Amino acid sequence: MRGLHSLGYSERYACQLVGLARSTYNNIKHHRPSDREIRHLVLEDLIAEIHARSRSTYGVRRIQAALKIEHGLVVNYKLVLKLMRRLEIKGLPGPRRGRPNLVNVATCEDLVQRAFVASRPHELWLTDITEHPTGKGKLYCCVVLDLFSRRVVGWSIDRHCDSDLVNAALVNAHDRRASDEATVIHSDHGSQAGFNRWKQHLPRGEIVDARRGLRREFASRGSFAVVC
Repeated sequence: MRGLHSLGYSERYACQLVGLARSTYNNIKHHRPSDREIRHLVLEDLIAEIHARSRSTYGVRRIQAALKIEHGLVVNYKLVLKLMRRLEIKGLPGPRRGRPNLVNVATCEDLVQRAFVASRPHELWLTDITEHPTGKGKLYCCVVLDLFSRRVVGWSIDRHCDSDLVNAALVNAHDRRASDEATVIHSDHGSQAGFNRWKQHLPRGEIVDARRGLRREFASRGSFAVVC
């Protein structure tokens, strides 16, 4: 608009040429920046300077801290993020957060060595959790299976898939088993905290039933060796 007006065109005709309403042009022409806009412009210059001085490594939080330490300016996190996006600058990505993927990663020694063979009852137990959708929500079932007889020696059902479900199934299997010999329990790399958080060898044979807060001692009946 200023270029057309400097060439001798009237403002009305220049607005028609560029397809701009004259009221919009007058608002832009006579606009006075507010204190907020002035503050944002000043912050943009400071943010660009800090970012360039950090060799384009600082992110939102470090720039926010630098504004406070170096210039005594307390700036909201969202405002710094907004101005950085307006300037099209960003910091280097930090360390990736989240839980490690334990798929195909051995969390403890595999006592079974993928040899799923049992020569006698209660020598090797297998366990897993299944999900069952119902009309009133999901139900989770944890089953402990004797590999020799293919018999279910322990189970539990709950609305929540957590360590309580696993603990209850193992306690149920312990109460029902009749063998005095040591037993190996094999489970997968599930995310539930039941088996994976236990020690592989339980020398005192101590099981914690988290739902009832009981400790059951079965040293007289033998001990479990848990492998995940």
